[in-house]
Amino acid sequence: MTTLGIIGIGKWGQILLKEFSKNSNITNCVSKGNNQNKNWLKKRYPNIEFSTDYNSILKNTNIDGVIIATPIKTHFKLAYKALLAGKHVFVEKTIAEKSKEGKKLLELAKKNNLEIFVGYEFLYHSIFQKLKNINKNEKIIELKCDWYKFGSFNENIFYDLVSHFLSISIILFGVPNKMKIQEKISITTKCDISRLELKYNNKKVTIYVNRVSNSKRRIINIITDKNLYIWENEDLFKFYKSDYKKIKIKNTSPVENESKEFLKQIKNSNHDYKNAKNAISVLKLIESER
Repeated sequence: MTTLGIIGIGKWGQILLKEFSKNSNITNCVSKGNNQNKNWLKKRYPNIEFSTDYNSILKNTNIDGVIIATPIKTHFKLAYKALLAGKHVFVEKTIAEKSKEGKKLLELAKKNNLEIFVGYEFLYHSIFQKLKNINKNEKIIELKCDWYKFGSFNENIFYDLVSHFLSISIILFGVPNKMKIQEKISITTKCDISRLELKYNNKKVTIYVNRVSNSKRRIINIITDKNLYIWENEDLFKFYKSDYKKIKIKNTSPVENESKEFLKQIKNSNHDYKNAKNAISVLKLIESER
């Protein structure tokens, strides 16, 4: 079984730890030392060694890879150190703050024959896998993506939220010709509401993200050349005659799915790096409209 270390056990780090623990052996955890998080770890995973020193993971020859669940501004530095130390890397989105940093990580991973993998959970959602199959039989021609939530003010809205929809669009349609930001509204940070459009030759993607909403909802309207589907939160619906019919899908944990894919890529002698390349393309798009 693959042995991993994790850095960062805040809210999302705890989710990653839970899901990765199902299929790998996590022996070490590094965090700043928040007492609440330390107590959470001690109570639920008493056998995991805790430290505030990242080098305790990097120098441990028994550890094959590192899970990074820290603020985005730290991703490049932490991932680069891990790759230099000969560790495979799973890093939460975005891969870095700049595409050139993402490229450096990819180059280093290739040089050392290591996996660099970015956590875009919706790409490993069972509904997204269904959409990819739909796209083979009836071509998707338009996506209308909307996300309403409250919070995540400590991160850039494009890195933290918009990037999810960008990654989905790139996987389905490829890199667009252009990204046009149509609206940016500041409420508590520089941007808390944004509307944008991705321009393709014969496809269309519109994205709306509002993180100061008093309700929580994530919805993607999928228009094909034959039908209309709606991916709403954890459900997928198909328009049928004058109503919507829920499509039965065995919903598995997208985080567990992506963790399995990361572990699978570690074992591959030839890494395809498709995941990391997609993540770098997302950053390039964001940078194009700055």
